Amino acid sequence: MEASLRDGRAQKELWGQYAKRAEELLITMPLEKTLRVLKALVLAKHRGADIYTHLGAELAKEVRNASSTRLCQVLHWLARAGLRDQTLMTLMGNETLLRLSDDFVVDMHIEVLNVHAKLEVRNPRLVSAVLRDLTPLCAELSRDQVCAVAPVTVMNVLSDQARIAYLSRCAELGMGLPARMTRPAVLRQFRLLEDCLRLDYHPTSLPNVVQLWLANLKAEADAQDVIEPVPLTQTEEDIFRVLREELDVAVAPVLQDGILTLHLVMGKAVLEVLDSHADYYVTPAMGGQRLLRAETKLRQRLLWRRGWRVLSVDSDEWTKLTDDMYKKDLLEAVLHGGGGSRRAPQHPGAGYDQPH
Repeated sequence: MEASLRDGRAQKELWGQYAKRAEELLITMPLEKTLRVLKALVLAKHRGADIYTHLGAELAKEVRNASSTRLCQVLHWLARAGLRDQTLMTLMGNETLLRLSDDFVVDMHIEVLNVHAKLEVRNPRLVSAVLRDLTPLCAELSRDQVCAVAPVTVMNVLSDQARIAYLSRCAELGMGLPARMTRPAVLRQFRLLEDCLRLDYHPTSLPNVVQLWLANLKAEADAQDVIEPVPLTQTEEDIFRVLREELDVAVAPVLQDGILTLHLVMGKAVLEVLDSHADYYVTPAMGGQRLLRAETKLRQRLLWRRGWRVLSVDSDEWTKLTDDMYKKDLLEAVLHGGGGSRRAPQHPGAGYDQPH
């Protein structure tokens, strides 16, 4: 599996065979190899949910004997896989809680919070303990450690006290400034965070120094950060063709709205194509029901706050349709209020510290 990754062999059939064989051999593997299998499947973007569920079951048997470093690595790759298994996460959370005061360093605390944000897992005792340890240390975070905290973590997991401490450190370090000298990935991360704080609801009154940093970041980035829009996927190109040729809809293929690239824009509506692997969790206990990942929900909330009406089409559902007539019917249902339609709030907020 690792050799195929190195060689760039990502064929769906090949990784399906790997997943099937791995499922047979998992019971014989130690934790280290189980983790390597999980990592390889995630990096190959394998879409089969069953193998991730089996991996979770095997990892649950091994976490008690794992080192703290290995425990954090398992958490990281479970979050990357989107495996939202409450039983497994409770086991790992309890194990983490026992070790926090022993050998957990700052980077491990940050990883635990990121995982809880990305998987939307509820473990109040663990999160409270991590925040109790981490909040006083925010004033000493390095640039790399500040960058390690995901925007979704800042918005969804940090307490008001921890959020202010973290943002104050960002302002002190001048993260993202000057914009022209900041690596694009880092600049985009803090532009996204600035968007979240300005547009998404959080009743935290931010210190003046933080508000000044955020305002300078927005002003510089808007003027100097040129974002190359992400091109349409093959599925989106097909949807664009049907919208234009079959439904005679006026549609723009790509539009850049600040930090966000919008595809398939019709007036103030945007059609989002949701991917079964990248946009949904693997949820073994949900009986087939699918839940949107935290990052996808955050993106949709930002679009709503910007005044967009968000419509959605499932990528797998679209690729099953072989005739334009059925594709046309699906799009008509979506455009007229079905198929996952969402509406933007009537009055998006416009300040860093005002309830919206």
